[in-house]
Amino acid sequence: MVQKIGGIVFALAVGSFVAWWAYTFNPTPDERAQRDVEEAMVMRARAAVSETLGGGEDLQIVDPLNPNRVAGKVYVYPVETGYEVSGYYRRQVGTFWMPWLVRLNDGGEVIEVSAAGPDGPLELPVPANDEVAEAPR
Repeated sequence: MVQKIGGIVFALAVGSFVAWWAYTFNPTPDERAQRDVEEAMVMRARAAVSETLGGGEDLQIVDPLNPNRVAGKVYVYPVETGYEVSGYYRRQVGTFWMPWLVRLNDGGEVIEVSAAGPDGPLELPVPANDEVAEAPR
């Protein structure tokens, strides 16, 4: 009899915990949609950095979808005109991580790519996209 009551109490406790966990940690549809947009922006920013810096097999990129705590913190941040995505890159293992920042409009088109090199800011070309609006200064 005691085992039967203990089994019922255990089942209720586990069921309550699972219900609480699912309610607490399951994202809402709005949060999932926001996450999908942010992931798409990060993928576009990663492609822009790789293309602008002349990617290759030796280029390592750290971004919000590919974090590396040794390199530093990385962000995808919504702003009035779209998103800003930050990260780090390096060309060889054992060298310092260099920061980069990509600004995108709401449509995911690259507005600006900026990065630092070992000797300071790099002179990067303006993205070749005629539909991209001028970045606010």
